[in-house]
Amino acid sequence: MKSTYQLMLEDQVDIDLKYLAYLFDRIYFFEGTPQKFVTQYNAEGSIYPVVSKNELDKLRKKIQFTGAHTR
Repeated sequence: MKSTYQLMLEDQVDIDLKYLAYLFDRIYFFEGTPQKFVTQYNAEGSIYPVVSKNELDKLRKKIQFTGAHTR
């Protein structure tokens, strides 16, 4: 996954940034690290921990991410 993420970073012109966000969070999810964009949920259906809830809206707006999330 990390190599795919790196390839996507290198060619962002052809990539929808929301897919970068999904993959970024997925990598962090598997590493047991808090996510950044709130795209991952745990087995119970609740949101997987987030790095910075205060920065969340700004980060998501920057990449025009409109997926559902809760604060």
